[in-house]
Amino acid sequence: MVVNNNMNINNEIIYRAWDKNKKKMLCFESLKDFKIGFFSNNYDYNLMRYTGVNDSDWDEIYEGDIVLIQSIESDGDDFDDFYGIVNFSDGSFFIAGENIHNWNIEGYGDNLRVVGNVYENIELLNKLVKDRKIRTDYW
Repeated sequence: MVVNNNMNINNEIIYRAWDKNKKKMLCFESLKDFKIGFFSNNYDYNLMRYTGVNDSDWDEIYEGDIVLIQSIESDGDDFDDFYGIVNFSDGSFFIAGENIHNWNIEGYGDNLRVVGNVYENIELLNKLVKDRKIRTDYW
């Protein structure tokens, strides 16, 4: 069995929320620190769940994060560095980018580095889209 050293194996679900009005990220230590119904039913906030995976710098990876996928080999194919956006769909977290569409995030934390997120780093996101390094139609 291969164990990814960058996996958080506790069962606690951790969220953060983007406050659209204050343009500020709100982080929470646990579910007891906020009322999930308030955030999920409130259009002034975008709720993002922690993936359970930490990047190569041990930063937590959340939905909406922009990640740099560092050179890896997968099924005999070599991939150069590329960018993607972390998403959650059909019960799992995946990365979508220019060269990938639904790449499961689990097992790749050592090869990922969070470089920003789609709310606080809109300039980076726009630059990556302009330079054709990332696509937003998968996010």
